[in-house]
Amino acid sequence: MKLIEYNKFTRDEKELRILSARVFHKKKERTTTTKTLCGILFRSVKQTLPDKQIKTYTFLNLLTLRRVRTNMISDYFIGNFKIYSHNFTPGFIKKYKKQLPKEYENFFIINGHSGELYTLCAFYVAAILNKYKNVKFLCTNSVHKKIWNLFWSNIEVDMLEGFQPAAFDRQFNYNNQNFYYTFAIDPELLGAHRIDASISNLNLTRADLIKKEIIFSEQDKMSFNQKLKNMKLNTEKFVIFAPEAESMQPIHNDFWEKLANGFKEKGYDIYLNALKNNSKIDGIDSTFLTYPEIMQLAKISKGSVSLRSGFTEFLSYYDIPVHVIYTYYYSWEHVSIEERNAGFAKDYIKNYPFRNKDITYEYKYFDYDDDRLIDEILAKF
Repeated sequence: MKLIEYNKFTRDEKELRILSARVFHKKKERTTTTKTLCGILFRSVKQTLPDKQIKTYTFLNLLTLRRVRTNMISDYFIGNFKIYSHNFTPGFIKKYKKQLPKEYENFFIINGHSGELYTLCAFYVAAILNKYKNVKFLCTNSVHKKIWNLFWSNIEVDMLEGFQPAAFDRQFNYNNQNFYYTFAIDPELLGAHRIDASISNLNLTRADLIKKEIIFSEQDKMSFNQKLKNMKLNTEKFVIFAPEAESMQPIHNDFWEKLANGFKEKGYDIYLNALKNNSKIDGIDSTFLTYPEIMQLAKISKGSVSLRSGFTEFLSYYDIPVHVIYTYYYSWEHVSIEERNAGFAKDYIKNYPFRNKDITYEYKYFDYDDDRLIDEILAKF
């Protein structure tokens, strides 16, 4: 018998035991995270829904406290009795007063991961500037700023240090200033493609979207050319591999190595975009590239093969073939295969704005055996 035992069953479920007795348990499901301490001593349940977040705290299965947050308002309950209501807006305005000058009428708060930032910068920003007056963009982390500068280095974007927009917040008005979260999705549009769901909150349609041209600085060009020389890549005939994704179950390395060998037999070099050691492929080096550098590389490539990730969206910017493989989203581990596959239909690259559908190929990995999928990809090159 171990004195202390820590078990991690999946990415979303873990426990701590002392003398074999479970003292802590955490489990995350699609919209719900549950934490339990010593069985009945304390239990918290957090539900994140499209338009609100509910946190429930239970002590000894007797006393229940509940916090319900909708947009910028949090209501607090004991049982079913509301005891307090708090508006976050005045505190937000006070904290970020310097970043919210009164001469601006419309503020767009940038949130999301790299893929969301790509779609914002590549397609939405020009449409926003075309539709709204007195616009100010605000980012919430340093990665946002890097991607922003790839497309919009001529427009200053300020940082809201320490601010993390909640997914259910969409827009609000305060003292005649309008605030929009760039990737808050209207719950009525959850069945729509993500592009349509997100731009609805910005009062845009696909017809409003404008593709922004990337203009590389001389410094970006020089840096890229130097790295390209060091890589010794056949720039006339190469493909980009991107086997990593934060949100998706990885594909075993044997698949990528076999696919790489197939490309080599057809005379292709391979650039491997990989940071994790378990994503390395024998005989293929991985060189770190910045966003401007990887976009320059994508532009001259013969195409890409990637696990579905935010990086996939960057690769789809240019009119080159992209092959996108879907496994299972990590956050969907607890649901059926049918529900997992439904995600494929909601968020596919083929229907991204200005994307050439004829050279966009998407695959559900678990509908194939490895050899058949590899053959199908190689046949298109």
